[in-house]
Amino acid sequence: KLDMGNSSLEWKGMKSEDYFHSGTVGFSQGSLSMEKDKVVSGTFTVDMSSIKVSDDMPEGKIDYLTKHLQSADFFNTTGFPTVAVTVNGYKDGMLSTTLNVLGVSLENNVPVKMVTTKTGLNITGDFEIDFGALNMPGMRLDPESGEGISSAVQYKLNLVLSK
Repeated sequence: KLDMGNSSLEWKGMKSEDYFHSGTVGFSQGSLSMEKDKVVSGTFTVDMSSIKVSDDMPEGKIDYLTKHLQSADFFNTTGFPTVAVTVNGYKDGMLSTTLNVLGVSLENNVPVKMVTTKTGLNITGDFEIDFGALNMPGMRLDPESGEGISSAVQYKLNLVLSK
C-alpha cells in the first residue's frame, strides 16, 4: 500500500532550458501487487487538483499558474480530477505503465530503481512523459513563431510502499 505522506512526484515543464516551471503533484491512493520479488500489477491515482508550483515568484503569480495548469488549457481538473496509473509489470529496470490522462491512455516504460526494505518497497526514478498525443491547447506551438511549451514533462518519482 502507498505511503502517501512519504511518497512524492515532482514535475518540471519547460519552454526551454532557461524558461521552465516546476512543482509537485500528490497521490490520492495506490497499491502494488507482488509475487515474491516480482511486480504483478498495481494502481495509483494522481490527484491533479493537488498540483503545486514551487517556482520562486510572487504568490499571485503562483496561484495564477496553478489555476492555469488546472484549466482546460492543460489538465482540465474540473472534468478530469485524477490521472489513473496502471502498473503492468517490471522488467530490466523498467516499470511498464498505462496512464489515463484526459480520457486518453498513454503507454510508458519508466526507468526506476526498486529497493526492498524491512517494511516494504521504495521505487524511485527520473523520467519524462510526452503528452503530445493529448493535444493540450497550452502545449500547442504558436503558428507564427513556432514556439511553445514542450509537450514532454520531466518527473522525479519517489514511491514508498508498505506491506
